[in-house]
Amino acid sequence: MVWAGIFCLGAGASAAGAARELVMLGGAQGLSWREGGNGIPPVVILGPQTVATGNTPGGVIDFSYRDGWIFPESADQTENIASGLQARGGAVTAPTVLAELGAELAKMIDTDPATAFERKSIGGQNANALGVILELDLGARFGVSRLRFFPRNGDPDLPTPDFPFQDDFLRAYEVLLNDGRRETLAGGLPVFTSVLLENQNDQPVVEVEIPPQYVRYVRLKSQTSVGFEIAELQVFAEGFVPNAEYHSDVFDLGEHLAILGKLRWEEESTGDPIRSQVAISTRSGTDASPVMFNRLRLGLDEAEVPWKPAAAFTAGSQAATLAARLDAPGLDVRQARLLYNSLSLDQRNELALTQVDYEKLKPGEKGAIKDDLDNWSPWSPPYSEAGRATAEQVVAGAGGIIIVSPGPRRYLQFKLEYSSEDLFSAKGVCGLSFDYYSPALAEEIAAEISPRQAPLGETTQFSLALSPHFRPGVDQGFSAVEITTPVKVISVQQVQVERADGTRFQADFSDAALTGAPVSRGDFGIELVEDHRFQISFPSLGPSQLRAGELALIRVDFTCVVLRPGTAFAVRALPAGPDGLPQEAIGANLLALHSGGAGEVLVRNQNNLVVQVPTEGDLIINAAAVPRVFTPNGDLINDTVRLGFDITSLTSGAEVSVSIFDLAGSLVRQVYAGSDRNGRYVRTWNGTDDRGQVAPPGIYIYRITVDADAGHEELSGTVAVVY
Repeated sequence: MVWAGIFCLGAGASAAGAARELVMLGGAQGLSWREGGNGIPPVVILGPQTVATGNTPGGVIDFSYRDGWIFPESADQTENIASGLQARGGAVTAPTVLAELGAELAKMIDTDPATAFERKSIGGQNANALGVILELDLGARFGVSRLRFFPRNGDPDLPTPDFPFQDDFLRAYEVLLNDGRRETLAGGLPVFTSVLLENQNDQPVVEVEIPPQYVRYVRLKSQTSVGFEIAELQVFAEGFVPNAEYHSDVFDLGEHLAILGKLRWEEESTGDPIRSQVAISTRSGTDASPVMFNRLRLGLDEAEVPWKPAAAFTAGSQAATLAARLDAPGLDVRQARLLYNSLSLDQRNELALTQVDYEKLKPGEKGAIKDDLDNWSPWSPPYSEAGRATAEQVVAGAGGIIIVSPGPRRYLQFKLEYSSEDLFSAKGVCGLSFDYYSPALAEEIAAEISPRQAPLGETTQFSLALSPHFRPGVDQGFSAVEITTPVKVISVQQVQVERADGTRFQADFSDAALTGAPVSRGDFGIELVEDHRFQISFPSLGPSQLRAGELALIRVDFTCVVLRPGTAFAVRALPAGPDGLPQEAIGANLLALHSGGAGEVLVRNQNNLVVQVPTEGDLIINAAAVPRVFTPNGDLINDTVRLGFDITSLTSGAEVSVSIFDLAGSLVRQVYAGSDRNGRYVRTWNGTDDRGQVAPPGIYIYRITVDADAGHEELSGTVAVVY
C-alpha cells in the first residue's frame, strides 16, 4: 500500500528488507487532515448502540482556520449554528408534545423562512400553545451569545409575502440554557437554568442577548395560550468550542507487522496558552476494526457475542460450522468466547459482526457496541509535551516521544482531544508524524522472570527467559536484548542460548566486573550496564516457533534488588543496525511452555514479568556510609564519603533530603534536597560545611529523610572525619 505523505527514511535495510517508514499528516507536506490519512475510515462509539463513521465526532474541528493546521471550531458571530446541529449529532425536540413532530420541528432550523413550526388553531382544530417546550441540542458546546426567533414574514431581511404570519409571534416565553457538562445533567438529562422570562412580548423578531457562555442545550418555553409559529430559531456564538475530537483513519502498516517508533507534532496556542490543551493518544491492533459489534444469543442465554450466527453463512461452509459450534446449546458463553478467541485471526475476522451486519439486526437482537480490547490495545494515556517538535523535525522524523501502544502490530490509530477553559483560547496542531519499522524483529517475543516473589531490598538472583516466534523469510531476527531493572544490576552469572534442535551455548560472566562493560565471552557479551538497564549479546538463535513448541530459548541469570511491590522488568530485543527500533517482549508462561509441562499453550500475561514482595516495608532501607572514616584533606585519597540508601514502597515521588549534623544537633551541611522515586541512591559529602569550610575532625551524624503521602520517615547513622 502506498500513501502520499509516507516516506522511507532510508535506514539500513536488513536481509529481510526492513526499512524505517514515516507517516505524516498535516503541514505543507503531509496527508490531508480532512481525509484522515487515506487509511481505513474510523468508527467512533457514540452510545451503547450508536456509532458514527468519520474523523470528527461532533463535527467541530476546523480545517480552514490556518492552512495545514487543525483547530477546534471557531464560531462566526454572524453564522446560525442551530442550522448545523443535526450534522453534529444534535436534535430538535418538543418534549411536552406527544405527537411525532420531527419533520415539523426541523422547519425551525432549515434556514428556509417560508417554512415554520406552527402551534396555532387552524381549520377549526385547536392547538394548546401554553407550556409548549422546544429544545435544541446543538450537538456540541458553543460560546453562545445570542438567540433569535421569529414567524414567517416577521423578519424584514427575510420577507415571505406569500406567508403573511408576522403577527403570529410568541407573545410570552422563557429562555433556559444548559452547558452540557456532566455535572449539569441528572439521569442523563439536562438541568436547565432560566436566563430570560418575558410575559409581554410585542416584537415579531425576538433578539435575546446573553453574556457569552458555554451552551449545548437551549430550551424555549411558551408562556402564552395564544397560538404562534416559529419560522427560524437561530443561535449565534463566538470563540472556540471548549471540546473537540479528531480521530485519524486506521493505518495499515503492512501484513509483516511493524515495530512502532516515535510520535511528534507541531503545536501552537492562540489566546491564553495555559487555559487550553490538546491531548494526543494512540492505540494499536491486530485487525482492521477497533470496535466490536455484539448481538444477543436469542433462544440460548441471551448473552452478548461478537460473531455472526450460522445462518449468515453458506450451509456446510467452514464458517457456518464454526458459528454453529460457538452457538451450540450446551456451550455456555464463557466457553464459547474462549473457543472464539482460540481461532486464527483470519477465522475471527470472517465470523465477526461488522457494522453492516449490526445495522441489519432487529432492535431486540442488538447487543452493546464496545471497544475491541481482545485485538486492540486501549487508548494510551495522553503523550507528554516531550512529543512537541518543530515543523522541520516533524518532516524529518526527528525528535518526538516513544509510542507506548504495544507492538509489533499491523494497525495504528491516533486521536486528538482538544479542551479549553476560555472562549478565546485554543491549541492547534499542524504537522504530525510517526515512524515505524517493518517487518518486525519477530512476530512476537515471549518472556518470563523467575522467581516471581523476592524479599524487599535484598539482593536476589533472578532468571529471565526469552523466546521469539520467527516467521521464516519475513522477520529480521536479533542477537541482543536489553533488560530494564529497578536498580543497577549487581552481577550477571550466566547467559545461555538453547536452539530448537537442542544445541546449547552458554557463557559464564560471574567473575566479570560490570564496571568494565563491554565484556566478551566468545560469541556472548555484556554490552552495556547503566543504572536501570543492561544489554547482552549472544549467538544466532536459529529457527524458533512458539506455537509449534519448537522454541529457541535465551536465559539470563543475574542478581538485582526489588524496591517496591509489583516491580515490572521490561525486556526489549535490539536490532542489528544502529538505526533500527527495539521490540518489546510480552509476559507469558514461557518456562512452563519450554518444560513441556502445563504450558502446552502460550498464555500471554504481562504479570509474568512482574516481581512481587511479601509486604510493603520501610521507606528507607540499606543505608550505609562508605567509608565510615574519611580524610577530606585534599590529597585525593579518601576525600569523600558516599552515603548510599534505597527508597522503597512509594507509589509516587517524595521529597528527600540528606543532611549532616554535629553531635550537638547543629546543621553542618545539607548534602541533597529534591524529589525522588523508588530507587537506589548515593549522595556524596566532601567534608565541608554550608559555608565551604572544611569541617573539624570528629563524629558527625548523617540523616536521610523522606516525606511522602505514605508518611514521614528518617534514618540516621554516623561518619567520622579525621586528618
